[in-house]
Amino acid sequence: MQQSDIQEMLSAIAYRGPDGQGIWTNGSVGIGHCILRTTPESIYETQPFINTRNDLVITADARIDNRDELISLLDFDNRQPLLLSDSELILAAYEKWGEHCAEKLLGDFSFAIWDKGKQQLYCAVDHLRRRPFIYYNSGESFVFSSQMSGLLPGKLVPNELNELRIGSLFFEELAEIDKTTTLFREIYFLPAASWLLTDKDSFNIRQYWNTDDITVIQRNSDSDYQEEFLAILAEAVRCRLRSDNDSAVALSGGIDSSAVAALSNKFLQTADSKQISISGLSANEDTSPESALVRKAVSSLSARSVLISPDIVNTMFPELVTRMKRFDSPQMYQNIFLICLYQTAGKHRLKVLLDGAESDSLLGLGGHYISHLFKDLKIKTAVREAVLRARNTLHYPNAHYELLVNSMRAAWFPNFTRPYTYAIRNRLNYKKMLKESMINPSYANRIDVLENLSRAYELTGYGITGSINEMRIRAFNRPYTSLMPIATDMMSAAFSVELRHPYLDKRFVEFSLGLPWEQKNREGWEKYILRSATEHLVPDEIRWRKGRDHVGGEYQEAFIRKIYPELEAIINNEKNAVFEYYDCRAMQELCNRYRTNARDYDSLHLLNLYGLHYWLNTKCMVG
Repeated sequence: MQQSDIQEMLSAIAYRGPDGQGIWTNGSVGIGHCILRTTPESIYETQPFINTRNDLVITADARIDNRDELISLLDFDNRQPLLLSDSELILAAYEKWGEHCAEKLLGDFSFAIWDKGKQQLYCAVDHLRRRPFIYYNSGESFVFSSQMSGLLPGKLVPNELNELRIGSLFFEELAEIDKTTTLFREIYFLPAASWLLTDKDSFNIRQYWNTDDITVIQRNSDSDYQEEFLAILAEAVRCRLRSDNDSAVALSGGIDSSAVAALSNKFLQTADSKQISISGLSANEDTSPESALVRKAVSSLSARSVLISPDIVNTMFPELVTRMKRFDSPQMYQNIFLICLYQTAGKHRLKVLLDGAESDSLLGLGGHYISHLFKDLKIKTAVREAVLRARNTLHYPNAHYELLVNSMRAAWFPNFTRPYTYAIRNRLNYKKMLKESMINPSYANRIDVLENLSRAYELTGYGITGSINEMRIRAFNRPYTSLMPIATDMMSAAFSVELRHPYLDKRFVEFSLGLPWEQKNREGWEKYILRSATEHLVPDEIRWRKGRDHVGGEYQEAFIRKIYPELEAIINNEKNAVFEYYDCRAMQELCNRYRTNARDYDSLHLLNLYGLHYWLNTKCMVG
């Protein structure tokens, strides 16, 4: 590995760490680092970091939350904590515990350590894979990065496309195939809660933590559950406020982000600091319940608020497009609303953004718990929950009847028949599926869509099996769930913003997955414990909000209006590489229809095609 190769890799992802770069090389081994200084300790940090004996070198993208514990265990009590970086703590943990060091760490991290004495490379990611680690291994060379573009596909590593992964543009279910493959056939993600050890003769990956052993938590009363729940969530928020500068919260009109913002605000007031919130409004506030609740959430905080509207797409359009071309996946072009939030944070020089996402996968059971109640013959409770759930969240005619019928069918329909009925239904509707997805039929046949959809369905589990908690844990461990935080990390990194998720704190995850179902869903309300525990923190209108109202579609439409002439040019060029995957005629019809009779999912098709066009041309170098 030449120093020039590492420099080129760093240049490809310089936006991820614009505060400085470092390179270390020794013979055929080279390590580089781009630093984004987001903690007080990182101000004095240089990476790659080398120990005093010059036999261990580390590069780490990390925020370690159990610093005090580690400082004591690693005999650093005589060191000034502010001068002790997280990367130095990780390296000391490796010196003490070797391959088991990752198990001792708490926080968000991915890192690689070159052990000169053992001539081996040790790499690890955190329990929830909040910081990605992407690698290529040929047996003769091993190359890694925080992002795919950092591997320089087509130069340092092969750039053969993984066509099955591209298929998730058309069928989200195909993302469920596994947790490690990427859009390139020979590039992989290191799985969550795993470490990797490689030398010239071997290559091994081991998992050091999983959710399988989580059991149902038993407390004496609702108040005991709520008190412990809120204490754990508060600590998760506090850890993520450790910053060398102002941090912000992405605040919507929902309970998840409002709880994070309220707890953050409480901590910052104590520290005599000011809370900053970033929120998105509708262009038509008078008819937008979401906008009214956003303003309610903002007014409940003693915070500086930054409010954006869909017009931000017009004012920031050139910069938005420039940053979006850094994305490592075409799917990242879908969520224009989040992109605008990250752009706003970057514009205000806010390097840290707390997010309220991912609580659904921990605290929501969907309608599955009603099926479980039917299966356990708790008929009266099941009917009551179905009626109340329809009233509180679904809001359409006969919703309770539809929910009851579907729940009973899921509870009592024989599980062994499910994969067969799923496959038969897909086969009977195959032509309709192709038409609605906009996929090129030749490409669909090439990746055997029907077979792989059935495979994904089987891998994610089907039917009402095991307990409610066991089913929730299976859902949380789905590949699609674990890939979402990686996507948002890479999206925010394009704007030099570090995204932090309090709901993906290991301690919070373990407690939440162990909660009895009655603490998660009760009286038709999802996230019951979160709503109840935040009684004195979040306004009642937000805690007991009925239904959902998203403003994200307005931001998508504003962006599509700006790119429409370019979209037309792309779609009308039948030789464009995107039509290896998209049905050209179907997309031309959609594009023509969009001006006068747009449907919600038409926007996603157009944004995905736009993203695929730029991804193929900027990341894969195809004409």
